[in-house]
Amino acid sequence: MGSGRPVLLVPNEGLTSAAAERVLIAWSDTREASRAVFDALPLLQQAEDVRVVTISDDMLDPGREDRDLDICNTLHRHDVKCKSTEHIAAQADIGRSITQQAIAHRADLLVMGCYGHSRLSEFVLGGASRYQLRHMMIPIFMSH
Repeated sequence: MGSGRPVLLVPNEGLTSAAAERVLIAWSDTREASRAVFDALPLLQQAEDVRVVTISDDMLDPGREDRDLDICNTLHRHDVKCKSTEHIAAQADIGRSITQQAIAHRADLLVMGCYGHSRLSEFVLGGASRYQLRHMMIPIFMSH
């Protein structure tokens, strides 16, 4: 995490192809998510279908729809076929909701920021990052 480089994590089982044709971006309007999206641009530009989903506990956030739409518009300017942006209320927790969206969109790659908290010299992952690493079903492209 301290390297400043993105990481592509691949599950031990279930990988049927190395191609990333259907990509789901877990967007949170944070530095980490923005970094992950721009680090993943070469992969996103080759994908056939890119979807952006924001999963939040706060559906009343003013301006969130504009911020969510901005990332898709930005991706279009970089020749990424971004088809939609969705804002979804977290059903159980955000990590589980991201997995549900990846399944619903039949994604073969998940792009997300990796949020963490420094604690002494160890790195403690945020809840959504931790959930994805424990329940990984598809490759995950993460940046911190």
